[in-house]
Amino acid sequence: MSSFLQLGRFLQGLDPLTAGLTVAVVIIGGYNGWDFFNKKKDQKKVTQLLMIAWTRLFDLATHKTKIYYHDIFADQMRIVDTNLDEAMHTFQDIFYDLKKDKGTLEHSTLMRSKDIKVYFLILKVIREVVRTDIRALMRENHLMEKSEIELQSYIEQQFEIIARRFTEKMNELFEDDDVRRDILYTENNKHRKEFFMNFSTIVRGCRDVAIRYDGEVKQIDKQVQTLIQNGDIGGCIENLGNSA
Repeated sequence: MSSFLQLGRFLQGLDPLTAGLTVAVVIIGGYNGWDFFNKKKDQKKVTQLLMIAWTRLFDLATHKTKIYYHDIFADQMRIVDTNLDEAMHTFQDIFYDLKKDKGTLEHSTLMRSKDIKVYFLILKVIREVVRTDIRALMRENHLMEKSEIELQSYIEQQFEIIARRFTEKMNELFEDDDVRRDILYTENNKHRKEFFMNFSTIVRGCRDVAIRYDGEVKQIDKQVQTLIQNGDIGGCIENLGNSA
């Protein structure tokens, strides 16, 4: 069996980064006079071709690593942020209406009042707490593997956890002379279905992102296998290596 085909078969099934590093070892060895190939072969030509193959493997590995450690998470968090902002605006409107109904401040000065500013600041703090919790869920979940029934159950369970977390932090931080906490809780709870749909949009959107990138990763793996089996490492490059 030829050396190239032996190398190609060895690399099959490896992660592109591992495959690329393996080829790099062969390249370095070639430059240092290690006898990886038949002495009949043109060592310089072989090394040049391997460098081309390694570059392609490294590019694929870099792309795959970027997907896993940046792209998926970045796209998911954009969905999280958009929907959290929408929910926070609803909470702001609820409190604003309660304060306005009390009539203790003129409408023109209400948005500039200390109570409104403090409450909005509380919401920002709680938003970051909830965002951190959801971020952990995105790191740990296996959304692609869930059936529709499992996904819906997961959404319902996690929503209860997030809602409880929100309530606990609000109980801890909220204080206002005009609006009692129980009144605020009751008014917020009237929008529970809206908040649930908001959270469901987050989870399902993040699942769609994971599915989309999973397809992209599979295409990368397919390119790697094609490169190893039929491309620069294997049959085609073997013929070029024999041209000397």
